[in-house]
Parts: sequence; C-alpha cells; structure tokens
Amino acid sequence: MNKKLHILHLEDSKTDAEIIQAKLAKEGIECEITLVVTREDFTNALEQSKFDLILSDYELPSFDGLSALMIAKKQCPDVPFILVTGALGEELAIEILKKGATDYVLKGNLSRLVPSVERALKDVELITERKKAEEEIKSQLEELQRWQDVMLGREDRVQELKREVNELCHRIGGTARYLNQEDTSADSGTVEPTS
Repeated sequence: MNKKLHILHLEDSKTDAEIIQAKLAKEGIECEITLVVTREDFTNALEQSKFDLILSDYELPSFDGLSALMIAKKQCPDVPFILVTGALGEELAIEILKKGATDYVLKGNLSRLVPSVERALKDVELITERKKAEEEIKSQLEELQRWQDVMLGREDRVQELKREVNELCHRIGGTARYLNQEDTSADSGTVEPTS
C-alpha cells in the first residue's frame, strides 16, 4: 500500500482496537484510525471526515454492527465495511454480507484481517476505475451524438437549399437543377447543368 489509509473503527474494547491496529501495522498497512464507540460518534465521524475503510465490532453496549452498516451504506456507500467481531453465527454473517458488508473477520482469526482489507481496497479501486471508464464512454457517446446531430442538421440544410434552388429556377423559368433527392450528383453537391 502506498498511501496512508484513513480508517473508522467502531469498537468498544480499547484492547481489541490496539490489537487490530498493531496487526495492521505489523502487516505493513500504514493507517490513521479514528476510534468511536457510540452511534452518535460513528455518525458524526462519517459526516465530518472521509474514510477509506470502516472496521466495526458487531456487539457494542448501545449499538451494533448491523445498524452501523446501514448508516454507512446510506452516508458513504462506496467505503468498504468489514466486521471484526468476537463471534458471529453463520446465518448472521450471511445476512450482514447480503446487506452490503464487504467481509467479516473473527477476532480469534486476525490472520484474515489484512488480506480482507487488501481485497476490499482492491475492489474499491477496480470499481472506481470501472466507473471512470463508464463515464468516459458516456462522454464519448454524447460527443458522437452531438456530431451526428450536427451532420444531420447539415444534410437537412443541404436538402433545404436544393429545394430553394429548384423553386428559384422554376420561378425564373429555368429547369430544376436538382431533379430528385436520390440523384447522385445532387447528393455529391455538384450542380446539374441547365439546358
């Protein structure tokens, strides 16, 4: 990782927070962690700062990881959310992943933490690149549409001018210069000689 990560960590155990921070540092993840415990602190942190990653315990005294996930998905849907918790049943884990968590790691198996963080950040990078490519394609399509509209407008104007020339020739008693719209010489812009 080349940049310093800004991580929001929802955790009520200072010891667990220190262990997680030490694990990240030991594995070469340079980060600045904002530690919060309550719902209010969590929402305030999301409103006041931009984070690269959210780590969250599941069970807290007055708050839970699922509620935190729902708040995060509303306020910063593109930020990866990893649950780091002591215990989590299979059904609950599946529910949390379905609701949008990036991953979950058990505190008893922190060897999965750094690979999970790296994968989550790589996914964000790929999604960002894809969105950028989609925006570029959209911009190019819009530019092509503008050029098509310009060219169609010019073709309409050419046809209008041909009709005006024909009307003018008719008024002065001459032969129409452009016999019909399918005439190849008319489409090429060359003028038919008059008799």
